[in-house]
Amino acid sequence: MQWSKYRLTDILWQTRQGDVWAEIAAKLNMELANTQTLGWFEMRMTTMKNILNKMTEEEKSKLQEEADRMAKEGLPAEILLSISVMASAQLFFTVVDDN
Repeated sequence: MQWSKYRLTDILWQTRQGDVWAEIAAKLNMELANTQTLGWFEMRMTTMKNILNKMTEEEKSKLQEEADRMAKEGLPAEILLSISVMASAQLFFTVVDDN
């Protein structure tokens, strides 16, 4: 397996966020978790590692293939758009909160 500039957790977050949010919600005994959920960010990496640990070798291999493909070809447009929207929203809320 060759080195990829994306870790499995990066690809998991970009391609299976719903699974990550569901796991965070379950840990917090909530129906739904999102970026407004207190403590979500601190739980994100541990949650993703737990999801990866539950995956079969075949699932991890497919995720690694996706990481390698994205390293070679770049992130897909829908992921770039999602990142851009999230960054814009974060900037907006930061500016609004400071006033």
